[in-house]
Amino acid sequence: MLIEQLSSLTDDLAAFDAWTLTGSEVREAAVAAQKVRTSLDAFLSRVAGAADGMGLATDDGATSTTAWLAGLTGVSKGESAKLVAMSRVTTELTGAAWMRGEVTTDQAGVIMKAIDGLPDWVGDQE
Repeated sequence: MLIEQLSSLTDDLAAFDAWTLTGSEVREAAVAAQKVRTSLDAFLSRVAGAADGMGLATDDGATSTTAWLAGLTGVSKGESAKLVAMSRVTTELTGAAWMRGEVTTDQAGVIMKAIDGLPDWVGDQE
């Protein structure tokens, strides 16, 4: 299960000693870590979107999905608000690139904000 894999990953990372790597491996690890970090942001945003759709915030007594996510995970309310907002405007292409770690969370946010700000008459063909 994915949740078990995520738990195992955190255990592996906690036991990791970067000093054992070569310079080349440090470079590779930095790129891989950023890609995974970005993918996990996208994953958490999707989870927040699912929670929003299910009404879990209300069920759990939170005032909003943003407050619910911040309280549950310990992330700041600003970060929580960003991830919840991004779950509502994710486009298929940007969301897929974000999930694969091909664009950073900030880049995905800028793209999604720009797309969300387009007039309603602009469609998929424009």
